[in-house]
Amino acid sequence: MRFSHGLVPLFLFLCVLVWSCSETLHCQAQTLPQSEVDALKKIGARWRMHWDFTVNPCNGTSGWFDQTNPAKPIGVMCSGCDIGNCHVINIILPDQNLTGSLPDEFSNFTSLQVIDLSLNYLNGTIPFAWASLPLINLNLWGNRITGQIPDQLGEIATLQFINLASNLLEGSLPETLGNLSRLGTVELRSNNFTNSLPKSLGNLKSMVNFLISGNPISGEIPGFIGNWTELQILHIQGTFLEGPFPPIFSTLGKIRFLEVSNLKGDDGKFPALQNMTNLQPLVLRNMSITNGIPTYIGNMTMLQKLDLSYNGLTGPIPDNFESLTNLKYLFLNYNKLTGAIPDWMLTSTLIRIDISYNSFNAPHAPSDCFTGFANLVSSYSSTDDNSIKSCLRRNNPCSGIHENHNLFYKLWRPCKMIIDGNEYQDDTINQGASDYHSFDEDKWAFSSTGYFMDVEDHPYIAKNVLSISSAFDSNLNCT
Repeated sequence: MRFSHGLVPLFLFLCVLVWSCSETLHCQAQTLPQSEVDALKKIGARWRMHWDFTVNPCNGTSGWFDQTNPAKPIGVMCSGCDIGNCHVINIILPDQNLTGSLPDEFSNFTSLQVIDLSLNYLNGTIPFAWASLPLINLNLWGNRITGQIPDQLGEIATLQFINLASNLLEGSLPETLGNLSRLGTVELRSNNFTNSLPKSLGNLKSMVNFLISGNPISGEIPGFIGNWTELQILHIQGTFLEGPFPPIFSTLGKIRFLEVSNLKGDDGKFPALQNMTNLQPLVLRNMSITNGIPTYIGNMTMLQKLDLSYNGLTGPIPDNFESLTNLKYLFLNYNKLTGAIPDWMLTSTLIRIDISYNSFNAPHAPSDCFTGFANLVSSYSSTDDNSIKSCLRRNNPCSGIHENHNLFYKLWRPCKMIIDGNEYQDDTINQGASDYHSFDEDKWAFSSTGYFMDVEDHPYIAKNVLSISSAFDSNLNCT
């Protein structure tokens, strides 16, 4: 059979097209090993997932993989199908109202790299069988997981990220965690871990983020933290750890987030942080620091949150604090600071400032206890000098005669009312991170301080609508 010159290229093109399509179909036909399919069926039935087993889970079809938000894909993801080695590699199911225990069947996914079951209602313990997995990322944050971190977790040499925060875990941290040389993030906040931090953690030279707040961990702050030369985030709030910081701590120049509170047994000195010029939040709350604020803090131009409250800090506020142009929150309340309140604090409308409960003593006191965004209540030394407004003076002496001893909160309606002879007054102020407001010619007032960690612009008033009987409601008349 002979072909014309024009038909030969067309024939070759059709051959290439048929071959290409055959390869595509072959790839799409690749399926998971039966052991992984069976495991998915068991897990899907237990968690009531609407997975469609009539289609290949690795095709990325609806019911298996949701890409509504490409930055945060949800579902079961596969890899290796194009080379005939199809396996589940990621199971990402955050905030899916999942209940029950953590499945042992995950151990059947021999290529599983990511488990993200955060913000569900899962309980039980972490399965020992997971130690056989090549996990890189393990995220179980915000569940009801109990028991201890199993020693076997230290056998997952590939692990780089572990988040077990906000669970019901307890006991000591296993020494075997020190075997995970690639581990860069350890997030264990809000559990019930006890005893001291294991010395083996000093082996984790790749540590970037270490968050242990909200645990009754005890012992001294370990010197091995100085081995974490790549450390950027350190959270140690609300623990039983004791100070002072080891001298080597001052060498950690890459730290960007440092939040420490409630240290006991400290030496009263401000820790040496002058090399940490990249700090954004700096929290040293309730640390029993009794000396002055070092001026180098004013050179940390990237600071956004500075909280040195509930210490015994003395002396004046450094002049160079005015140059902290990125600052959003400044909390120096409950200290023993003296001298004058800087003028820029009284006029600032960009920074939430709380310098309440201090011992400022310079003449020409401010005219009010809330100026701009600054809470100044009880910021001056206790004095009988009536030229200083009573709310500014320490212990806040009442400016008039004490007439009442009961406080009644009005929960709704923006007006004043009298019920059974008791006067209820409205409180419609939004409040915030550092507020002071007085009402009805200083008959009563409130002072607020603090902010919601890790949440910007969070509302400071919780609203709840209650049903009240019409008979009672008829007596709630505004005056």
